[in-house]
Amino acid sequence: RFIAEEVDRLKSSGICIHVIGDLSRFSPRLQDTLRSTLEETKDNRELHLAIALNYGGRDEILRCVRRLLADGARPGDVTEASFAGHLDTSFMPDPDLLIRTGGEWRISNFLLWQLAYTEIYFTDILWPDFDGQALDMLNRIASLLPRSSARAIQVICELVREHPGPQDPAFIEGWQRACATLASAATVELEEQGSAGAWYAAAH
Repeated sequence: RFIAEEVDRLKSSGICIHVIGDLSRFSPRLQDTLRSTLEETKDNRELHLAIALNYGGRDEILRCVRRLLADGARPGDVTEASFAGHLDTSFMPDPDLLIRTGGEWRISNFLLWQLAYTEIYFTDILWPDFDGQALDMLNRIASLLPRSSARAIQVICELVREHPGPQDPAFIEGWQRACATLASAATVELEEQGSAGAWYAAAH
């Protein structure tokens, strides 16, 4: 019901929806709704939003191997690129940043392949409690990034700011330190390569 009610807002906001996970266990009606939503938003370019449904990192890897075998791949044919191309996340680059909320210090079977070189930020704050003051730090990073990535960060800030949470000085101070480190790294990469690549914040 939520997807059906929100699809018009997603379209008007320029958000492209992707779904990762094994959808075969869902009812045919829900699968049809998801496919319809993906189709209706596929041409949007402001923000790519990936929703994990019935998702597990180990299961994704197993399903990826099955896809490779079904395509007739031989052991010598499999490369990192071809493997990644059969993952649920083949539409996106590996995340640069994972924000792990809720006080958990583990990745909990999430994006096991994709997080190999990802920066991980752990916080006790629950994801709905991220407030505008904390998220404004993302805009400082956005100023260093290519337009598409910067716009993605700005859209995230705008969406989450609609549901402000408590002001937590300790969290904000830690978040500022983390963002300052990332901003410094992005500046170096911009100077060396002329591009900071794609930056994604994955909440789990």
